[in-house]
Amino acid sequence: MAHLKTVERAMPPDTFLDFRNVVHEATASMDVGKLYHFAFWHDLDASPTNYVEQVAMDLFDHLPAEAKAEVVGFEWWLGRLEFPYHANFPFKAHQDVGRNPVTLAREHPSISSVYYLTTNDDGPLVVFDGPPEIEAKDWEAYFPAENSFVMFPGTLWHTVSSREEVEEVEEAMEEAVAQPSQTRLSVQFNWWKYRPKVGEGAGVSKDYRGDIFPALRIQ
Repeated sequence: MAHLKTVERAMPPDTFLDFRNVVHEATASMDVGKLYHFAFWHDLDASPTNYVEQVAMDLFDHLPAEAKAEVVGFEWWLGRLEFPYHANFPFKAHQDVGRNPVTLAREHPSISSVYYLTTNDDGPLVVFDGPPEIEAKDWEAYFPAENSFVMFPGTLWHTVSSREEVEEVEEAMEEAVAQPSQTRLSVQFNWWKYRPKVGEGAGVSKDYRGDIFPALRIQ
């Protein structure tokens, strides 16, 4: 299994640091239980209205060629977890889903992805090749590394796990950096061939208006 594609140093250093500060400010007072339910949509042919969409337009260049040729937009939401990260993650193991606006069938994005803003030696992303069973060992783990962009097929189950659960995966442990209690910051992007029907993704994917997360607005 080798489904994870990772781009280290995905953004220029100054851009990354400014963006991390903005996301930190935007999420600082938000209850984690609500944070992951605010999802937004952006069409690729529209002008960015906030810093997340602006950064995403650059991250788009890292997508696999096939995905770049077919996606028309992306939904995004912010992630902020305190230690223990896996215990505070509200969705547990899940697939990203949405309804096709024409057929109403439940489908998956072309690509699911995470842009990490902090380095943490716990709370790895775990992506499963089949059913979400840690015991089956049929999965890949990635420990958050700042300014890294991680992509995987949108059909796959995934979750935020713990260091303890994946400690037998030597490759993952070698990438870990000892910062056990630091806030875990990330931005999630699902890249779609169409805009999924409202309410069937990670949250209600609506257009960003600036009333929620005003710190993200482009000045």
